[in-house]
Amino acid sequence: QITRSATMTVVVSDESAAATRLRAIATAHGGVVTTENVVSGGEKSYYATSTIVLSVPADELDGALTDIAAVGEVTLRTIQSTDVTAKVADVGSRITTMRASIARMQELLTRAGSVTEIAQVETELTNREADLESLLAQQKVLAQRVAQSPITVTLTRVAVVEPNPVPETGFIAGLKAGWHALKVFGVALLTVVGALLPFLAVLALIGVPVVWLVRRRGGARPKVAAESNRPSGEDAPTL
Repeated sequence: QITRSATMTVVVSDESAAATRLRAIATAHGGVVTTENVVSGGEKSYYATSTIVLSVPADELDGALTDIAAVGEVTLRTIQSTDVTAKVADVGSRITTMRASIARMQELLTRAGSVTEIAQVETELTNREADLESLLAQQKVLAQRVAQSPITVTLTRVAVVEPNPVPETGFIAGLKAGWHALKVFGVALLTVVGALLPFLAVLALIGVPVVWLVRRRGGARPKVAAESNRPSGEDAPTL
């Protein structure tokens, strides 16, 4: 009992067209598309990716991978195989045991005498039937994993490389370069002036009163010195 799955990365130029081809491939091999997330548009980037998951019969896996490779340029292809034989056998054995246990509980239910005994047997029977349903679900999932093989396909867009611009030369090119340099210098100069203006305003608010006081005191000191140096008794000049 082997489960197989595959992963592929394919470079394409049109995700929508590639998705249409993948759906056709899944149908041709008796499978279906279980997940589809297609991104389309005018983006020019490798990061615009789409994901499509196909599920095909296990014996169709190799053929489906060959057809998918023709959709675009394959950059990655991996196949994973897992042996689930032991797990399948274990689940099958537990199902057989649980069915036998349920049969015994049903027999006990027919022989139960009192209401209490009947209630206890019915509770146990209900629990074991629930366990059997869980085991049957596990068995079904394992059978599907063995019978079907999922293929996860990642579609990557081809990046469009823009041509390198031809450098301009001559008088016009020099004029443009000089004008651009002038604008850069002007922006830098204005930035410096704008950064200094708040500091200059604060310095002006503090410095102007200080300068005024210093000048006032400087003018008052010579006048006082002149008054003190005048000879005593000297009459004031007559007008």
